[in-house]
Amino acid sequence: DDKDRRLLNTALARAYRPEAVTVSPFPLSASGTYAIPPHGDYASYMSYINALPVFPAPEAFGLHDNADISKDLAQAQDLTDTLLMTGGGGGGGGGG
Repeated sequence: DDKDRRLLNTALARAYRPEAVTVSPFPLSASGTYAIPPHGDYASYMSYINALPVFPAPEAFGLHDNADISKDLAQAQDLTDTLLMTGGGGGGGGGG
């Protein structure tokens, strides 16, 4: 749809430009954590990939840091809802 096209065009506009070839490493994020690495051999690319964060920040996807807060709030709400659903009622003891 039109929103997918807009997102794709925006993402591609960041990477497909002359500076991506002339600047090394070419930053893809404001912090520089995500960048097009300098030209090298296979081992240098693997080293770069292995140095990336295991849990990517929102900036890896072009999102604002607040996106992480929103995600955490949604996950906390889901956890709370699940706990409330599985908590069930008390199991009333037996007779006496």
